Amino acid sequence: MHSDFDGEPDNSLVLLLCSALLMIMLNGCEAQRKDSELFSTNMDMSSYAQARQHSSGNQESTFSFPVLEIYNKSGTLVYRSGESASNAQVLKDFPNNFQGFEAQEHAARLAEIVEAIPDFEVRKRKILDQRQLVILSVTLDGCKGCSIQEEALDDFKQRILQQLAIAILEIHVSHP
Repeated sequence: MHSDFDGEPDNSLVLLLCSALLMIMLNGCEAQRKDSELFSTNMDMSSYAQARQHSSGNQESTFSFPVLEIYNKSGTLVYRSGESASNAQVLKDFPNNFQGFEAQEHAARLAEIVEAIPDFEVRKRKILDQRQLVILSVTLDGCKGCSIQEEALDDFKQRILQQLAIAILEIHVSHP
């Protein structure tokens, strides 16, 4: 006995279903993809001091740690603080609090900072050409306040890197 349905699906139907599933998978992956990046470097205190002096044109000889800076899409500083508890709260509330930050036109531009840090300068195009928000975190080895900021930044990275197009620049400073 022969029937028109022999248990084998029509090849065109299988091909159509596979194509549809492939399109869904590709679109789903693309929709979740963000242009977020993490750049990290280690510097000794002397190198860090030289870089910051060069980028700001300021011959300041004292530095406080930690530092958190946020730059808008045009590379203008909109937030800067050395207070670890405040920085942790800013990271926790980000991006909801971003609209409240005002551009600080007198501050060094992101491009100047990137150009002054050798490990970032070699990636300058990748960092600056994305036209995205940038968070710069500077911490000092052995600094208790820095560990508060670092923990907040770790939580932030897990939450934000999948949601926003953002670049995070980390500088870990060591002292002799």
